[in-house]
Amino acid sequence: MSLFSYIDEIFFSFFFIDLRFDPSACSPGLSIFDNNTNLRQKTYLIGNRTCRLMTTGWIHGIHYWSMRIISRGPFGRVVLGIVPGHFDISMDHYPGITADSFGFYIFNGNKYNNGQFAAFSVESIQNGDVVGVLLDLDAKTLTYYKNGYLLGTAFGHLLTRNNTKFYPTVTFYDFGS
Repeated sequence: MSLFSYIDEIFFSFFFIDLRFDPSACSPGLSIFDNNTNLRQKTYLIGNRTCRLMTTGWIHGIHYWSMRIISRGPFGRVVLGIVPGHFDISMDHYPGITADSFGFYIFNGNKYNNGQFAAFSVESIQNGDVVGVLLDLDAKTLTYYKNGYLLGTAFGHLLTRNNTKFYPTVTFYDFGS
C-alpha cells in the first residue's frame, strides 16, 4: 500500500462555521451589530459582561476560532475563553471564574480557572490583533494564538464532566470594548 492510497482511506471531516454572537446569551449592556458578528459594551455598567458565540456548543472534537480585537477599550480588560452551557451570563462573571470555565485575560496575559489565575503569556494583545483559540476536547487542551503565532497551551487538562457542552465566549469589563 502506498502512502497516497493510505491517505485516501483516511476519513477527514472539516466543518467551517461562521461564528456569530448569540443575542439570547449576552449580558445586559452589550450590543451586537453587523449581523451578529461584532460585539461592544455600550453602557457604563460596573462588572464583567459576557456573551457566548453560537447557539450550539461542542462536547467533543477539535475546534479552532479566531477573533479580531477591534477595540480593547481604555484598559484592555477582555477575557476570551470557553464556558459550559449552564454558565450564568447575567451575573458579573467571566470565563475562568468557575471550575468548568476557562479564560485568557488579554490585559495582563493571565489565564483563569476556578477563580484562580496564573501567568500565561507575556505577549501584549493590542487593537487589530487576531487571537486564535484551539479547543481540543478529545485531548482536553485549550491553546491560544496571536496573529497566527502560538502563544501556548493555557490549559493542558481541562476538567470536564461527561457531556458538558462548551461554548466560545468573550467578556468585556470596560465601556467601549
